[in-house]
Amino acid sequence: MEQAIPEFSVTAYFQIATRVMAEPGKFFTELSKTVHIKTPLIFLAISSVFLSFAAHLVYQFPNPLAMTSILFTNAMGMTIISAGLGYALVVLIAGRRLSFVQVLSVYAYAAGTVFLAAWIPMALWLTEVWKWWLLGTGLSRTCGLSSRQAWSVVALSIGIMVLLFWAMLPVIT
Repeated sequence: MEQAIPEFSVTAYFQIATRVMAEPGKFFTELSKTVHIKTPLIFLAISSVFLSFAAHLVYQFPNPLAMTSILFTNAMGMTIISAGLGYALVVLIAGRRLSFVQVLSVYAYAAGTVFLAAWIPMALWLTEVWKWWLLGTGLSRTCGLSSRQAWSVVALSIGIMVLLFWAMLPVIT
């Protein structure tokens, strides 16, 4: 039977954020029963908008429209790219096919939650570690990976992304 997708609301957004922060294990275990992508993407988009505007207020960018747009696009884009890489690694490491929607949902909720604090100066050191922990928890609880598999996906994802950025430095500088 097909699952009905509830309408998204501001209340739903704050309930999701609160649950991911307060009880991530339980949240991600229950997430394994969902099969739609609408709610996680809306959650990610709202968090990305919040991050973009909060960063603008704190850092007072000289070109606010351009920088806010870049921050929003980066927040959404890097989460989706990371989820794609994570999905490929899940398939390679776990040796099984999972729904990309499940993996993207984990990434969207983990990233969207930490975006609520990522705009704070110097918070990057805490929010990135928090996001990695949420990803590991989500991959094991939602996707059924063992702890070792989930943490391998997280560690390899970080390593591959760092190597890709390092390789691109000569092109962008």
